[in-house]
Amino acid sequence: MRGSIWAVNYLRIVELDPSAALRRRPDLVWVEVDDAVVVWDPERPAAHLLSTSGSLLWPLFDGSATAADLAADVAEVFHIEPALATEQVMEFAGSLIAEGLLEYADSEVPA
Repeated sequence: MRGSIWAVNYLRIVELDPSAALRRRPDLVWVEVDDAVVVWDPERPAAHLLSTSGSLLWPLFDGSATAADLAADVAEVFHIEPALATEQVMEFAGSLIAEGLLEYADSEVPA
C-alpha cells in the first residue's frame, strides 16, 4: 500500500494506513495517573502504561482523526518537523495496533 508505514513489535507486523482514522478498542478501561495513562485490556488481562507523550495522544484516538492528522497536530504543537512527527505518531499507533489496543475506526464494534 503506497504511503503506508510498517510497525514491528514482538507480537506481529502491522501495516498502517496514515489516512485511516484510528480509535481505542471500545472494551478497554483506561485512567490518567499524573502525566501517564494506564490502559487495562480485559481480553488478556493485561495493563499497559503509556509514556508521557503517548498519554497525550491516547485520548485523541477516538475515531475522528487519522494518524496523519494527529501527526500534523504534534508537529505544530511541539514545533518539530512534520516528517519526524509522522514517524513518531505512526510508530506509536503501530505499536498500539500490534498490542490490540487500537483499531481502524471503520472496524465493526462488537455488540
